[in-house]
Amino acid sequence: MNLDLNHNLYSAYGWELALVSEPAEKRVAIHSCRRAFGDDLMWHLVLERAWTARGAVGGVTLTGDGFTVRLTPAGKDQLLIEADGCDLSLTMPKHFGYGTQTRPGRALILSSQAHNYTGIHVSDGAMELLGPEEVLYDTIRRQRGSDVRIRAVEGRIRLRLQVGANEPDPRQPATDVMPVEADWENCRAGMPQVPARYRELGELAWWTLWSSFVRAEPPFAADACLMSKAFMCKVWSWDHCFNALALVDTQPSRALEQFLLP
Repeated sequence: MNLDLNHNLYSAYGWELALVSEPAEKRVAIHSCRRAFGDDLMWHLVLERAWTARGAVGGVTLTGDGFTVRLTPAGKDQLLIEADGCDLSLTMPKHFGYGTQTRPGRALILSSQAHNYTGIHVSDGAMELLGPEEVLYDTIRRQRGSDVRIRAVEGRIRLRLQVGANEPDPRQPATDVMPVEADWENCRAGMPQVPARYRELGELAWWTLWSSFVRAEPPFAADACLMSKAFMCKVWSWDHCFNALALVDTQPSRALEQFLLP
């Protein structure tokens, strides 16, 4: 299934991140649904050249003149970024963050507003932490380190971005790419029958519902269908009754769980 990223964000079942294409600004917005309430965005992935985006169930591909960038979900809170033929930047829009390079190719950035951490591991490419500049006293200034520039080495960049409420543990082994296509096909098999002329729209609606789920983890008592992983990622029962209505015909027990989440 191809996704029109001009009208749809990208996510997947159990993935706590969401990607929103913003080609006019030459960037992709990276949202985390585990952020603090009221903070609406974590990162901008910035490319200085024009590109077009193609979304599929397994991830997002950005293609421009002589370069390609692939964005693939891994684990519940990780994003794999593979770039060939271009440099990249990661910027924290509100700049309420502080970063440090913990070792070559690794950085840890704390967002003081969203109350979460971002871990960055660059396996191919050269990383540099930048500003914005913070004035502590008249004569003392420092770089916050909340912006990241990654330069391609021999034409390629490979990095892993992890965003979560807990500090990433560098001792943990790398998480595999999520089996998104297989999970989607299992879900797709349970899709209600619709007239042939509405099949494409029906699949898109079913995928949107499927990709809005996160796994059961405090504060959620069960797998939760969020109103939007990008813009409304908390749970209020008077809103989630609409999610329950969407589920009740095919998954009545899961529909009931939406009322029991908090």
